[in-house]
Amino acid sequence: MTIRFLIAVSSARNSMKNIKCYWTIALLLLFSATPTSDSWADRLKIAVITSPNSAVYDEAFDGFKSSLKKANLDIDYTIFDIAQKNMLEELTAAKVDLIHTIGTMATIKVFRAKPSLPIIFSSVLGPVTVDLVGENIAGVFLNIPLKKQLETIKILAPTKNKIGLLFNPELNTRTVEEAKTIATGIGLAIHPRGVNDYKDISPDIKNWLSTVDVLWIIPDNVICKQANIQHLLLQALQSETPVVGISAEFVKSGALVAFTADYNDCGKQAGEIAAGFFNGKTLSQFNAELPRKTHIYLNKKIAQKLGITIPGNILKAATEVYGD
Repeated sequence: MTIRFLIAVSSARNSMKNIKCYWTIALLLLFSATPTSDSWADRLKIAVITSPNSAVYDEAFDGFKSSLKKANLDIDYTIFDIAQKNMLEELTAAKVDLIHTIGTMATIKVFRAKPSLPIIFSSVLGPVTVDLVGENIAGVFLNIPLKKQLETIKILAPTKNKIGLLFNPELNTRTVEEAKTIATGIGLAIHPRGVNDYKDISPDIKNWLSTVDVLWIIPDNVICKQANIQHLLLQALQSETPVVGISAEFVKSGALVAFTADYNDCGKQAGEIAAGFFNGKTLSQFNAELPRKTHIYLNKKIAQKLGITIPGNILKAATEVYGD
């Protein structure tokens, strides 16, 4: 009887131990499955500085996020409005691992503030008033490669080899020198004219246009002001001079052709740089990149007026053709 009692007590004790063990395992599983503050703290944090209500910047940001998602990186994004009064102070106070700027204005403003954090930019129309160069910055410009533009001009207008180029010497001298070298290699000649203030040459612009075969407009803070562009396009139309522009709006307003970057893909490129950075690469290994995907806009009505036949392969490659 005593032996049976001892066995029963021992069995009960073992059962209690097993129950305690099961409860311990269950609690461990519960806590391991529940996110803790430390697990959230392990997420990578990116501050995004951009201009609100911009469809193209939204496209760039979507592309940026898609690249980081593809790289299986868990990111927590904090959006900052470039127009916000205390944006730089809030950015400094934010505990982030990286700054992503979208657009020229946002990039210049943040870069000039000299933050200690690395910057990756996208959708910047260069050249800009500061050189975006340093070990802590890299990104993607919107500028279309000069060679691609000049080669397309030669295909569109094979008999026209004098390419007129108005530019601000403070910003675009290097670009003009590069364009001269490329043009010479494909049988074209750049005819540049430095302009510090458009009003200084506006009375003489028609005479100058008569000395060139094509007017090539590149990103430039003097030439690309809206009022200047409107006057230039009007004078070029009256002079029957083909215009190569930098946006679809130029083509709608009378330019023959324009080249633009794909904003979403520029964002993807910037996101790939960010993924490389988080995987151990330095930003100095990337520096600044040009867009790998571009769009061509054409004005068929203007081409007909100027006696230009647009080749079928160019028409096929165009994103949009106006004046059909």
